[in-house]
Amino acid sequence: MKKFTNRQIKENSVKVLNELADIAEKYGVKLAMEFVGHPQCTINTFGQAYDVIKTKTVNRDNVGLVLDCFHFYAMGSRIEDLQKVDGSKIFILHIDDAEDFSISSLIDEDRL
Repeated sequence: MKKFTNRQIKENSVKVLNELADIAEKYGVKLAMEFVGHPQCTINTFGQAYDVIKTKTVNRDNVGLVLDCFHFYAMGSRIEDLQKVDGSKIFILHIDDAEDFSISSLIDEDRL
């Protein structure tokens, strides 16, 4: 598996989000980026995802986040990051629970 630095992940995410936001904007569509709380995913915490969408070049009205409670928990996202967020940038809230396994072993199939 190829590895990427956090800087490479952020730069690529910013580039792709801007391209998609330009297309979506023409149609009045909003984009909600979802971080995935799994170690093999490139953006796997709420703080990392919010950092991407709030960069100077992506800070757009039609770009926000999906806040998935399972993914938030599964990779140990920090409540302090959630407390700092502009609530208008959370476009979708996905409420779910998880099996009683350790955080490091949770996968999507453990959602309830």
